Amino acid sequence: MQVVSVSKEYYMRRHYSTMHENKYATYTDESRRILVADLKKKLKQQTGMFSEILHSLTHSLYASYAVSLELASAKKSFTDGD
Repeated sequence: MQVVSVSKEYYMRRHYSTMHENKYATYTDESRRILVADLKKKLKQQTGMFSEILHSLTHSLYASYAVSLELASAKKSFTDGD
């Protein structure tokens, strides 16, 4: 769990109470836990999608470096990509 400074906690609480209180005030303890778990799951899915894209881009970059290394090892110019 991350520790939040007192001033940040105050600002977060004020934002929640002014902007979102009506939306979430009807939830009881158990339904609030279920809602939080569902929201965390959705957030993890969204961030997982971006990490998969980043992972794919990283592999493409490594492949490009490997081709460049092979061309440099063969003492060919970088325009000889074929």
